[in-house]
Amino acid sequence: MNIEEINGAIRTIADNFKNPSQQLKLIEELGELSRELSKDIAVGRNISTATISEIVDVVILIEQILYLAEEEAAELAREQLEYKLQRTLRRIEKGYYEKV
Repeated sequence: MNIEEINGAIRTIADNFKNPSQQLKLIEELGELSRELSKDIAVGRNISTATISEIVDVVILIEQILYLAEEEAAELAREQLEYKLQRTLRRIEKGYYEKV
């Protein structure tokens, strides 16, 4: 699938299920992702196939929820993404975080 097909599929699925159904599904998938990450950490594994699968589930649902939200939600999410990335980079430069 190309990006247009992926976005079309996300919109079609979101339009079919709508909110709050997809919001509840996101909560479920976040729990599954948390469990898989915990397993990876417990066994000293970087990332498992199961974890990657759960990450994808979460990303798809986040995209659906942003699509179903008011038009400004996607733009606000993009602005917040940029703000938080820049803030973290500034903090790294200033030594805010301890070195690992």
